[in-house]
Amino acid sequence: MTARARLQEDVGAEEHGSSRDRRHPGAEVVDLDVAEEVFELVVDPLSELELSARESAEQRAEHGDGEPHSADGEAMSGEVPDDPAAAERQDDPAERPDHRSAPRPELHLFLLWSRARKREDEILDDIRSTFRVVDMMEVTWGRRGFAENLTRFYGDKLPHGSRKQLHCGSGPFLVVVVEDERPEYVTLSEGHGRVNRSMWEARGRYRAATGGGHRVHGTLDAQEFEHDLFLLVGAGAERYRPGRSWDGHVEQIRTGTTGSRGWRDLEQLYDALSVTMPWVIVGGAKGIAPDPLAAGTSDLELLVDDAWWGHATILGRGRRASRTREVDVGGLVLAVEVWAVGDGLADLEQERRILENRVRVGHAYVPSAEHMTLLAARRA
Repeated sequence: MTARARLQEDVGAEEHGSSRDRRHPGAEVVDLDVAEEVFELVVDPLSELELSARESAEQRAEHGDGEPHSADGEAMSGEVPDDPAAAERQDDPAERPDHRSAPRPELHLFLLWSRARKREDEILDDIRSTFRVVDMMEVTWGRRGFAENLTRFYGDKLPHGSRKQLHCGSGPFLVVVVEDERPEYVTLSEGHGRVNRSMWEARGRYRAATGGGHRVHGTLDAQEFEHDLFLLVGAGAERYRPGRSWDGHVEQIRTGTTGSRGWRDLEQLYDALSVTMPWVIVGGAKGIAPDPLAAGTSDLELLVDDAWWGHATILGRGRRASRTREVDVGGLVLAVEVWAVGDGLADLEQERRILENRVRVGHAYVPSAEHMTLLAARRA
């Protein structure tokens, strides 16, 4: 019996023998791009030869060889210190923040790319023993747009046939949404910042089990979960009610990343920007931005924290030698002008303050009153 079948059997037992039909993908997973035999004979050996020393060090860190550190930089090995007084403090619940206030449960996801699914049963068994399974989806991006979707998901320029695509596979992949009931955050010495310890350790185990590299993706903080879930299904954590458990149904998703075929409306575009980076409307958008800012030549003018992420998120078609993109929003093509910090919309420090002091209006962000005046004067 497969791990997924065991999970579904558990769900059935919890529901006292419900006869509800639970359709799920077959155990046989076929990669859409290159035969598995070709990978094993040609691609894998070449990939190993091409690994640079920097990438190898990064992989060792992500597989769990690095040691988590506390916020003050001390290694968090989990061992009892030799100092008796320190050991006594460690045993004192008052000295451990987790005992003073229980952390709130936190949603995360694992993504098993198609070339990781040979070890799917083993990974699902481990997930079930470590987290509470909330949802499971099988996603198919298809060959034509796979590289673009992969680029948007990871934030790296990945052309068709890139080593990452060959390494991960481009067939149907499995997304498992989980809940960590007692999230604990640690600071890593490898420069990854503060991460959810259980997710970081589990991701390392699953990557090691699938041959190393990045065939299993896992979110390491709540912001990354919001970003990844939105790109996959066009919704945030509100999709799942508190305390929800998986109902045994594996949803089939056969569309690309959210926005890859145009945006449903401006609100969806705004939400995509919000889960990716700081941004603010600085022109256009009549009915949202004040009239002095809405009188520009573009339908929408944005200031974003990062130029590459801005263009990769908004998509559309760029105009030659211009920061304007033609973007499909609700079936209409809008001219969206994208400014990044440092592009000269204002001086650099002012641009940063415009982002820091922005004000939320519905799904959008607009400048503060002080910066409204600054931007209106720029247009005068």
